[in-house]
This record gives sequence, C-alpha cells and structure tokens, in this order.
Amino acid sequence: MIEDTESGFAENPSIVIVGIWNTGILTPQWYSVQFKDKIDNKNVRLELQFGANNMAFTIDDIKIVPEQGKLLFMSNKNDESTYEKLKYFAYETVSRLEYTPIQALGHNVAYHLEDDNVDIEQLSINNIFDGYIKLYNNKIKGAILLSQDITHTLIIGDCKLNLSYRITNNKKTIAFNYHYETNNIDETKKYINEFTKNIESSKELVTNLIRKDA
Repeated sequence: MIEDTESGFAENPSIVIVGIWNTGILTPQWYSVQFKDKIDNKNVRLELQFGANNMAFTIDDIKIVPEQGKLLFMSNKNDESTYEKLKYFAYETVSRLEYTPIQALGHNVAYHLEDDNVDIEQLSINNIFDGYIKLYNNKIKGAILLSQDITHTLIIGDCKLNLSYRITNNKKTIAFNYHYETNNIDETKKYINEFTKNIESSKELVTNLIRKDA
C-alpha cells in the first residue's frame, strides 16, 4: 500500500513481461551473479508463492516473480529511484536473456480512492451503483449488491490501455493496465523504459477523472 495521490493511494506498480521464460535460470543466485555490483545478498528475501510451483524473491524493494508464461517485477515503494531500479532489472533481464521468446508486456498500477466524498465524474459511478442496488432489491428478494466492475479499453499510440473501475460498498478503485503486443526485443526494451512515463500519466488521469463533492 503506497501513499500517492491527494485522494487515494497507489498499490504495487509493476511490469509484467509475457514470454516463455526458463524459470530454472531466473533464481536469486542468477541475479546475484549477474548483478553482483548492484545487489547486496543480505537484501535478497525469498518467499513462497501460494498456489504456484515457483518461488518469488525480493531484491531491495523490487519483488520478482518468475513463471513459465510471464515474469513479474513489482515495486514495494513509490518513489522515482525505486521505479528506476525496477526498470533496470526488467531491462537488463531481457537484455541478458535475449533468446527468450517475448509475446507482450504490461505496466500496471491501481489507485484506491479513500475519501468518501470522491466520485468518478465521467461515469457518475456512485449513482450507477446506487441505481443497481435498488434494481436488484426490487427484482431479487434478499439480494445484496457487493461490487460492480466497468472496463474501458483505449488505444494510445502503440499501447492498449485497459482502464478498470471497481466499486464496492466501502471502496472505489481505478486500475490501469498499459498493454503492449510485441515479440521484438528492441521494442520490448523501449516499452520497459516507458514505465515511469505511464505511472505519471496514470496519476494525472486519476486526478482528471475524480471529483470531490462540495
């Protein structure tokens, strides 16, 4: 949970690289050897991945989760230096394993709006939610509406932005997925480097989307 915007907080910004990864290589030991000038082994922490056959590990404030179908780099802190470190490990991993078939990659971040007076202006999402509560109360005896999800997909240059809104009785969330389709190694590196720009764009868009009731 990372304090971020005036009206809420961002959670676990990440880069996901979809490809056919050799998880036998992507271990803490491999990173310690490949990045020995960057990594203090005392700052490498292992953890079990629930429901998966692989393990995750954290280097400083970057969590790395290798799977056969994707490789996840997740930030546990929200500051420029941590974002640069995340990009560095993602970029250099791809560079040193260039033979790995890449299919796509994504940048992800979600903002949880904590202020009860904050609404998502363009959707009037509170009114929509309240309207559906009344609809189901009238149509289905004893029904309680717990949550609502709305997803919009936009094309922005080479990127497909999946913008998801989720509202429950006690939380509003706006989630961003910047998705790039590519199997080209140079394009992959280019898109990794757009991570910080997309995080900043998402903050700006959240600010533009929400309103505070007077």
